[in-house]
Amino acid sequence: MLLFLALVVANSHACKPAKEAYDLTAFLSLNQPNVLILEAKVLKVQELKQADGLIEQSVTLRVEKNLLGASNEIVVVKAFYGGMVGTSCERTFDVEMHEGERWLVVALPVDGNAVVRPMLSQRFTIGVDLRPKLQMIENYVREMKFVENK
Repeated sequence: MLLFLALVVANSHACKPAKEAYDLTAFLSLNQPNVLILEAKVLKVQELKQADGLIEQSVTLRVEKNLLGASNEIVVVKAFYGGMVGTSCERTFDVEMHEGERWLVVALPVDGNAVVRPMLSQRFTIGVDLRPKLQMIENYVREMKFVENK
């Protein structure tokens, strides 16, 4: 799907994602409009299998903490997994969400949908400390608001 092609610059030898695909600082420095960053719980997942084996998920989230861009308590995002099978990028860009999970979600608008950025989003799990990442996002949002208020 086009989303995966836009996220990766690959050659025949190795999967080489662009830095903003996996580095949150590089991603935020692009100052892209309509970025969605939030802590959320997955309420509902609907899956649609596409002809190429890619699975598209329509994921309903309850926003627990809006870090950037969310104005509603309930948000629907798109996530994808199962793509690029047989390539060096296989599973690199997969995001598979399940009901009940908590996620740090980073999403961008694509064709009118908020699409999860797989290498920037992360599921909350025991033993994984997301505080440094969350602090960086909060600092970025604070700086952005300061610049807007000047």
